[in-house]
Amino acid sequence: MKYKNLHKEMRNRGIDFNQFCDLIGICKKSLYNKLNGETEFTLTEVKKIRELFCDCGFDYLFAEHNKDVETNY
Repeated sequence: MKYKNLHKEMRNRGIDFNQFCDLIGICKKSLYNKLNGETEFTLTEVKKIRELFCDCGFDYLFAEHNKDVETNY
């Protein structure tokens, strides 16, 4: 998984894939592809994600799996 911190925050807040898809307006397959780095998040999706996780820094949420940043901002 490319964005492990984003997925971790979803789990920590009890947000499942279906809920997250509804919140940012994409289908489950698209979310799976984006979290695994097969496709990129759009700017609109990133803005919605930042609104949902406003207490987390951008660099933390979107850290790639080999560059995890373990601190919240």
